[in-house]
Amino acid sequence: MPARLLKALLLLAALCATPAHALIVEVDAPDALKALLMQHLETARAARSGEKLDADEIARLQRQSDQTARDLLATEGYFSPRVESAVERVGDDWRVDYRIDPGTRTTVRNVALVLTAP
Repeated sequence: MPARLLKALLLLAALCATPAHALIVEVDAPDALKALLMQHLETARAARSGEKLDADEIARLQRQSDQTARDLLATEGYFSPRVESAVERVGDDWRVDYRIDPGTRTTVRNVALVLTAP
């Protein structure tokens, strides 16, 4: 094998060798909401896909999942949730833990509709 080709292959291998690791996601939330969150959080979907992710992508998914959790909880009537998340290395993998306190569920006691149309 020519030396130039060998050098090019070694350079390509070095560029592709950026560390990427599996992802583990845990959600501590009331049972009624945990399944909804685990189904839709971006970090949980990435963990199910089994892709190896680098630290920057995991951080991006964590930030996005924090907002997704708030949005999902709002659809269930929880408009003041406390969402905490933390990322840590566990061996060769990454772990994202969520602690979610949905707060008090909003209830609608009275609705008044006024229709004005011809």
